[in-house]
Amino acid sequence: MHLKEKVDAGADIIITQLFYNNQMYFDWVRDCKAIGIKAHFVPGLMPIMGYDKFHRTIRYCKTNVPQVLNDALELVKADDEKVREFGVEFCV
Repeated sequence: MHLKEKVDAGADIIITQLFYNNQMYFDWVRDCKAIGIKAHFVPGLMPIMGYDKFHRTIRYCKTNVPQVLNDALELVKADDEKVREFGVEFCV
């Protein structure tokens, strides 16, 4: 409702925090539109550029991460290049 107040006051672009659970984003946008929020939504995408940095970031931001993403990262966590390649591909 706070976001709706901002849009009603004139905001027309919404930039989200980073996320890795696409379904949660799609559901949130749907719910926003259902209560009458008419704005342009810009998803906050952040490629995974390193295993340790990723885990620090999601802990700090309290970001929901699907188990399938955690499982995939565990397989490549020892190889920084593979983590980056996977992280960019996942983001795309």
